[in-house]
Amino acid sequence: MIESISKTLTNFFVRNGLIKEYDSEVYSYGFEMFVSEIISWLIIIPIAIISGEFLESMAFVFSFIIFRTFGGGYHANTHYGCIFSFTFIYLVGLTVGKFISMDFSYYLIGVCMAAAGILLWIFAPIDHKNKPFDENDFKRLRKKTRLLYLIYLAVVILLLSIFPSVKFVVKLCAFGSMGLFMVSMSVMIQFFVRKKEKVNSI
Repeated sequence: MIESISKTLTNFFVRNGLIKEYDSEVYSYGFEMFVSEIISWLIIIPIAIISGEFLESMAFVFSFIIFRTFGGGYHANTHYGCIFSFTFIYLVGLTVGKFISMDFSYYLIGVCMAAAGILLWIFAPIDHKNKPFDENDFKRLRKKTRLLYLIYLAVVILLLSIFPSVKFVVKLCAFGSMGLFMVSMSVMIQFFVRKKEKVNSI
């Protein structure tokens, strides 16, 4: 379905002269990614609303997406696999975040932020075989990922220092830190996947 929608959109733009035919494959892939993202959001937003954790869920999702954009991460073999994986990761984070106590939230934030920092510092950024990057890209994205993490860490510490007893703020930080931890795990997994791919290609 995703491929069919993407091809239909691409053909429409080609027929109307908005894109060149020789660029159609590139745009078709881009549309596939876009449609896949839309489907993911159409699944997650209703769940977030029904669960009563909408803003907290957005903190989780945006943390995941922002760091994935710069740091990379594991990709499933199909778009549906990506949608399922992302939805499953979100549901795990939602379940943990919804039922933890205030006291445990602080431990959770500390562990997630520390673990994510270590994993991102060691393994990020990591590319994908369909979108490899050169040494300059690697250095640029590594700096951005590390700087983004330090800013994120500073914001979390600041919020918890100013609003240590405000449950909503603590939950936002907990959900956000879980999103960050999940994407750091994804980066580590993709690192070893890429390493295996490179060994097998020799």
